[in-house]
Amino acid sequence: MKKLCNLLVLFTLVFVLSVTTGLATAILKIEKAEVSPRFPKPNQLVKITFTLKNIGDLPMPGVLSLGVDVYSSNVQGNQVPGDYIKAIQWYENNIRALRPNETQKITAEAYLRKEGMHTAYAVIINETIAQEKIQIINGNYKHKFMVTNPADLVLDSIAVNYRGRLILRMHNAGAKIPGQHYNSSEIRVNTTGVMRRIPLHKAAPSMIKLAGNSMPGVTPRYTFVWPATGPYGLRLDPKKVNKVQVTLDYNQKIHDGNRTNNGRKEQLGGKADLVVCFKKYIHSKPHKYSTYRPHVVNIGHATAPASKIRFWIEGRGASMYGVPELPAGARYTGAYRKLWWAAPVGSRKFRLTVDYQKKVDELMENNNRIDGTVIVGEYGVQADWKCSNQPGMTGYSN
Repeated sequence: MKKLCNLLVLFTLVFVLSVTTGLATAILKIEKAEVSPRFPKPNQLVKITFTLKNIGDLPMPGVLSLGVDVYSSNVQGNQVPGDYIKAIQWYENNIRALRPNETQKITAEAYLRKEGMHTAYAVIINETIAQEKIQIINGNYKHKFMVTNPADLVLDSIAVNYRGRLILRMHNAGAKIPGQHYNSSEIRVNTTGVMRRIPLHKAAPSMIKLAGNSMPGVTPRYTFVWPATGPYGLRLDPKKVNKVQVTLDYNQKIHDGNRTNNGRKEQLGGKADLVVCFKKYIHSKPHKYSTYRPHVVNIGHATAPASKIRFWIEGRGASMYGVPELPAGARYTGAYRKLWWAAPVGSRKFRLTVDYQKKVDELMENNNRIDGTVIVGEYGVQADWKCSNQPGMTGYSN
């Protein structure tokens, strides 16, 4: 009985090893192709790099060949009149005997003159290895790519107006956009809980298809106000902070040479936030006029209505100046105070307060003031420009 069991175990082991040996083989696969430059232009040398890998369990028992043709094609990869280059001859023995999981990159080069769709057609050729010892996957591999001067859609800015309408500003800084790409491209906007898409041809006039240099010395820019109603309708609350992300050609139908400038992600709407910018320490010489020009900046997310800025200097009293309506991000530099210092008087405190009358509803009400010192004498300290929302700019309590 024991002998019978041993024979049974031995038979099972031999059977398993036989089956395993029968299944184990080298498997050569073309995994991918990469084109360099990413956006090839006509009359340019193009490199197509193919990555091959042995994904099997055994080493390849010999070498094979990879042949590559590059030609003008239609979208199906079929050859059409135009370029035709035999980039790598078909019997070069250029695929080495790869070990399991080992990869090899083979690069083909082609100087392409014609604009339009092209195909790099790679073929693995086996002349020496028995078929039962190697499997080939993707042995006839087509990689399609476009040869053209790329467009460059640029999203210059996004904003929201007081009615809650989203406003886009855009232009094309690159080559001409083909009509079929312009007609199929989309713009996408994402905001809290809402996503909308609209065709590019409904948002930008057909002139955006023109090359960016088609008008010498002029870069045409186009403004689009997103519809508030209808199938594409979107309206933001201008009184709240809205996180908004907009992407031109979201579905990537346009051959764009630089996608880093296709989108913007910003906070729009909400309240205004006024700050005043000046130097905390100012040196003024005696027997001269000194002119002080503080700046007012709206660092908030909404337009600030007209307001007042108060400029108080110890011993010289206070003056009030008007600040006009300021859109988000805008700066006002029109306020100034001019004083004659008759003699050295040393240090004098000053205080600058924007929105002194508290007319503006702001995100922050405690960053409107700078407390500093004017030093009147032959020598004194000059500080760097800073704004009232920066640390240390507010100090005196009177």
